[in-house]
Order: sequence, then structure tokens, then C-alpha cells
Amino acid sequence: MGISARRRREKECRRQNILTAARTVFRQQGFSGTTIRQIAALCELAPGTIYLYFPDKTHIFAALLLESYDLLISKLNAAVAGSPGRQRGVMMVRAFFDFALAYPENFNLVFFMVQSERRGVLDVFDHGSDIYQRLRACKAAGLELIAETVRSMRPDLNEEQVIITAETAWSMLAGVVYYFAKDGPAVFQVIAAQAEQMLLACIEHVPVIDIGLTEKTGG
Repeated sequence: MGISARRRREKECRRQNILTAARTVFRQQGFSGTTIRQIAALCELAPGTIYLYFPDKTHIFAALLLESYDLLISKLNAAVAGSPGRQRGVMMVRAFFDFALAYPENFNLVFFMVQSERRGVLDVFDHGSDIYQRLRACKAAGLELIAETVRSMRPDLNEEQVIITAETAWSMLAGVVYYFAKDGPAVFQVIAAQAEQMLLACIEHVPVIDIGLTEKTGG
């Protein structure tokens, strides 16, 4: 391996070490309570070294979010591939819950960390920034997977209803994780199985109406 290749590998390793430390600090301190100095201390680097890789903690948080969204979307995509109708719904819900249990830190970053501070996950970023646009696209991709499931189950719904139903399902699934994952796998599996049946039944029986909403906000 040449010197330049070795340096690139060392740089990437250090960047990953920073992200690993940051994930721990964010989990312990929350977004607002985390500082660059805390992250630097955990990965045994000078604070100035962190700034060689990331301009601030917001960019570190964004990198972790992008990683988490990519992982979630890849798991959901793999789960629903080739499944139509209600079966797609079953696979989607189960993949969502499986992701929450298998990758709790990633799940917390996407759904709970900033929201617990009464903000939407995208609200910590400058809305004109490239990072904001990339994260918004990631969130939209996740919601679109849910929307595709709704369309597959209910082709009679208009597009506005599909989007509203998908956003409702996204929030309900996250809520089940928030309230019951901490009770342990045995309890959670019982609740998750019931939530799956209730959510799918709701989608199957949601009435066809004109909702009349053209713009929505959310975290």
C-alpha cells in the first residue's frame, strides 16, 4: 500500500472513530447537551483535530443521521421487495420494528433525539444548506416506501390520502417503539404483533375522503 493510500485509510478510520464517539455522546447528552470537547475527549483527540473533519457538531450529527437513514431505508427496501398488497404491509411493519430493535442508536437518532427537545429532526439544520436538502431527501425516501405500501394495499385512495396515511403510519410505528421497546423483547414482540394487525386493518379500512390538506409540517 502506498503512502497516499495509507493516509486516506488512516483519515477515514479517524473519521469513523469520531462518529462512533459522537454517537455515544449524543445518546448520553442529547443533541443540545453535546459539545465538540466531549466528543474529542471520548475519542482521545484534541478538539482542534475534530474540526479538521467536521466544522461543527451539527455536521457530525448530520453524518450520523445520513448513515442511519441509509441503513433504515436499505432494510425496508430489502424487506418489501416483491411483496404486494397486505403482505407488503406485513413485511414493512416487521422490518421497521426489527430495525428499531437491532439498531437502537440509529433509530434514536432519526426518531427521538431531537424530537425530545420539541423540534423536528430537520429543524437543527439551515434550511438553505446542502445537508438539509440531503436529509430531507432521505426522510422523504423513507416516507415514500411507506406510501408505496399504502398504494399497494389501497389503490382506491387519492394521492393526498396516501401521503397522510403514510405519515400517520410512520409516526404510529415510531410511537410503539418509543413506549414499549424499553420493556424488553418479550413484551415488545407482543405489542408489536398487535400494533401490526391494528395498523394494517386501519389502512385497509380508511375511508376515501377529500382531506383538503395541501401542505404539511412534521419532524
